[in-house]
Amino acid sequence: INAEYMGYIGDSQRAFVSLHNGETIITCKHYDSTFKITNARTGTVERSVAFHDGMVNCVCISSSTRYLFTGSVDGTVAAWDLSELGSELPLWHATDFDLGIVSLDVSDVMDILVAASADGFISVRKASSGEFVRLIKPNLVINKASFELSHVRLSYRGYIVAIG
Repeated sequence: INAEYMGYIGDSQRAFVSLHNGETIITCKHYDSTFKITNARTGTVERSVAFHDGMVNCVCISSSTRYLFTGSVDGTVAAWDLSELGSELPLWHATDFDLGIVSLDVSDVMDILVAASADGFISVRKASSGEFVRLIKPNLVINKASFELSHVRLSYRGYIVAIG
């Protein structure tokens, strides 16, 4: 990826995912509210997808590499079929939060997507359909100090780990 392009990505670990043994990179945190599909060998942007109303803040892919999930500062989560990224519309999308999505994680085995919001809530949905499961507000207080929710992860046993 060329240096000019890297300037838009930022330094977040949630800002990109790689596919096809690292030959394709999907990036977010672009000021034009898109996520971009880039050929890693040439650095050429092959596709720029605009769906969200705000900057796409995080991306994740399912372990089967069938689905891509995007989370935006507009509070929207969208699911994309990676075999049909030519589409301008996602498989499903949902707006669970007033504040932006800060982190996503998915489990193919459990068919669960978790999305963490800047307001400290975690949304749990079925990854394949977007069906709402529940909303969680974790207690992020340790030794009387509170933390902003910055990451959410799913363990292989289904535990949701909230990191502040």
